[in-house]
Amino acid sequence: MKYHKFASVSTATILATALLLAGCGAPRSNPSTEQSGSADGVPLDEEQSLTIWGWSGAPGADAMQDVIDAFTQVHPNISVTYNEIANTDYANKATLGLSSGQEIDVIGVFPNEWAKDNESYLLPVSEWDTTGDLSAELSETSVEQTSKIFSDGILRAVPAYSSGDPVFFYNVDLLKEAGLTEPPATWDDVKKLTEGLESTEPDVATAIIPQDGWFQSSVGLAFIQEFDPTYWNKFVYDQGEWNTDAASQGLNLYQQIFSDGTLDKSTLDISYSDAKTNFGEGKTAMVMSGTWDAGLLSEGYREANGFDIDNVGAVAIPSATGSEGGIRSYVDLALGIPTASEHQEAAAAFIEFMVAGEGVDKWASSLLGVPAKADWTIPEGLLTSDQAVEGWKTIQNLVANPQSDRFVLSNFENQQGSYFLEVARGSMTPDEALTAGEQDASSGKYF
Repeated sequence: MKYHKFASVSTATILATALLLAGCGAPRSNPSTEQSGSADGVPLDEEQSLTIWGWSGAPGADAMQDVIDAFTQVHPNISVTYNEIANTDYANKATLGLSSGQEIDVIGVFPNEWAKDNESYLLPVSEWDTTGDLSAELSETSVEQTSKIFSDGILRAVPAYSSGDPVFFYNVDLLKEAGLTEPPATWDDVKKLTEGLESTEPDVATAIIPQDGWFQSSVGLAFIQEFDPTYWNKFVYDQGEWNTDAASQGLNLYQQIFSDGTLDKSTLDISYSDAKTNFGEGKTAMVMSGTWDAGLLSEGYREANGFDIDNVGAVAIPSATGSEGGIRSYVDLALGIPTASEHQEAAAAFIEFMVAGEGVDKWASSLLGVPAKADWTIPEGLLTSDQAVEGWKTIQNLVANPQSDRFVLSNFENQQGSYFLEVARGSMTPDEALTAGEQDASSGKYF
């Protein structure tokens, strides 16, 4: 039985703020006519001003200013103004700006329905004046995902960075004290960590998995995808079944790791924000989060945030079947050029500089997302331990090779996450959770 039909578009998330974006439900205008840019635009080498629009935290005003400063050193004839809009207001204001012909030369593109609704205002990337094939300099996965957000598959923006979830961040010293020389790869390894901590650090939790519905949804899906890696993609894009054998296997495994004592059920009362605080204070050996928290790998980030941890690594969610762990990931930020811009050549130069040139280091060192630039490597000295370096490599690999797209269906996922949480607590069976989800999917309430 089929329950729903979705357009072939996808949604990324930047921390919890992206959940607000995906679920805001704000009205959006739907442009009906193609806008045409000026064939007599200002040449790159002439004096001119660029105006860039983006939303808060993507990648942030300070990071953008660093990129702008570096760009204008290369192009001193170009001045750049960055207009950062609150993420919750951006969808409406950006649409209004485009539809009313405001001066926008580079625009941050939400990789979700907003992109499709506003695609007629965006210049196809094939028409950009760049020094080479820009798409070829970016990861194949991120370019493919970005093209999917437009109704006809024509690329009208390029990806800047991506993220995904869930992953485990771990306290290297606490794992060593518990007798583990390597991060856990299986749930049996996690159980050994639990047993080791009971002897060495009885007041330290093995791991915290935040209770919030939006995050529990990603956790439950990660367990399901161990048995069916493309489960979420099939559900979203192909009207796939919700209540499947793989889903039942995954949720049974999720319940089992709490019922057999691998993890402590009492930790399931901790919120997302508090989970990270507990990890920073050394109260848990591992914390489950998204790759957007990769800053935890950086000593400088930990010091700036008051985290008293000497060494942090990252690892995929452990496996029970021996398969490699995986995640859902998607593009967080894409950049486009409005067809009405009179500075399209300079706009293309700025985007190329930011996503594939020297500008990448200016924002990517925060480790907020995995850059789309195919050959980007972390600056020397940013990560100071072997475990941190390996953790970042793990994150890069997971994000670049997702099991499914992180297409966020906020209201539906929040509800399923509440069921998954009760499964972990033992107050709901996997079959009950999946039956309830099946009813939600067919109810018309969420889609």
